[in-house]
Amino acid sequence: MEPIVVVGGGIAGLGAAWTLRKQGLPVLVLEAWDQVGGVVRSRRLDDGTVLDLGPQTLSTRDPELLATLEEVGLRGRRLEASHEGARRYVVHDGAPVALPSGPVGLLRTPLLSAQGKLRLLSEPFRGSGSGNEEAREGSDESVAAFARRRLGPEVAARLVDPFVSGVYAGDPEALSVAAVLPELQMMEREHGSLLRGGLERLWARRGGNASDDDAEDAARRSRICSFDEGLQAWPIAVARALGPDTVRTGTRVEGITPRSGSSGQGWRVHLSGSSSGANETVDARAVVLAVPAAVTASLLEGLGERASSPPHPLVEEGIHALTRIPYAPVTLVHLIWRRDRIAHSLDGFGLLAPSREGRTLLGSLWPDTIFPDRNRTDRVVTVNFVGGARTPDRALVPDEPLVAEVLRELEDLLGARGEPELALVTRWPRAIPQYTRGHLDRIAAVARVEEALPGLRLIGNWRGGVSLGAAWEGGRKAARGFG
Repeated sequence: MEPIVVVGGGIAGLGAAWTLRKQGLPVLVLEAWDQVGGVVRSRRLDDGTVLDLGPQTLSTRDPELLATLEEVGLRGRRLEASHEGARRYVVHDGAPVALPSGPVGLLRTPLLSAQGKLRLLSEPFRGSGSGNEEAREGSDESVAAFARRRLGPEVAARLVDPFVSGVYAGDPEALSVAAVLPELQMMEREHGSLLRGGLERLWARRGGNASDDDAEDAARRSRICSFDEGLQAWPIAVARALGPDTVRTGTRVEGITPRSGSSGQGWRVHLSGSSSGANETVDARAVVLAVPAAVTASLLEGLGERASSPPHPLVEEGIHALTRIPYAPVTLVHLIWRRDRIAHSLDGFGLLAPSREGRTLLGSLWPDTIFPDRNRTDRVVTVNFVGGARTPDRALVPDEPLVAEVLRELEDLLGARGEPELALVTRWPRAIPQYTRGHLDRIAAVARVEEALPGLRLIGNWRGGVSLGAAWEGGRKAARGFG
């Protein structure tokens, strides 16, 4: 039986490949880079310190994914976040302030003024769509407009804004709330209030039992984890379990075409020339494109070029939609310090900087607090993020002045003194897709491409969620369609 070819060995592609294999279907993964994982990259230094050069954690509540981690040989290698790592800080008036952890903390936090707290508490009494033109029927409201309308301008600027920076490196004024936070829109529609809807959902989950010790409720909470050798241990383990005959790295796909001009008769996958200069093709029962939006668009454009005919109108619409999905650049600056060089206790996950603070940093993460059992040294690591959708030019600053600016900010915010023992800069020019307003319409156009071309699936973190767990689930969902 011809294989189902998965183009792309990132998390989405491996999720599809693993699910196809579990269904007993032959599969072939083709990855252009020399290693799997996409932006999930890890590195062990000579002193044993493990650094993640892309995403820092996996957050999931999916029991199937947790079971898969054990199936691929990661039993005993998974590290769960420490209790101390649950604390988050936000920069407020030039200093890190811990986010409130409950209703009492929310009432006491200096992050909001008395007026801001009263505005938040009044949320259940505000009608849906009132006071904002974007909220009218049929519009695509931005995250910022939704937060201001429901929760007030202070919450939007001081809490929602840094959250968006931390997850999307994005601009809340541009991101679509329907695409980014659909559950909040649904709570507004169903309950008329986010606070009331949250309380009702919590009560329903606990079956009327308000105890915080409810074991079933605790089991539903997301687990934040990594691995002894960093996050890349996960895709490496999946690829190893699939086998070398299934996963081919260093293999670039140049194009795909339906065989015999009919999408119902399988596909031909065209690979770049080998070292001998010969081109190679692979016949496939079906194809899963698990690559960035722009690469997907390029491969779809090649359909018409290889067939010497214009592509199907729905394919043209899908190509146009894919090219309109922007990506935010993010540069990571890893700094390793002697512990006594930083005055702050680093007693949390890290800190985020709202745009109103005017900082170079989007945020700083503290992996030795999150996973204290991984790097057992007398040094500490800070992972600092720069760039994003609002300040993309900052991600392009050359290494030396960029590190100098980050050092100045950490001196101000964390009391860092002197020079770090190591500085490592990692650049991702197209790090995170941005679900800007109109995103769901663009994804609907992509879905129509799949309807027009049976046997083709288009997946990636530009669709269905940017988190690693969402990417894996997107791949798994696409693979189930072939079962």
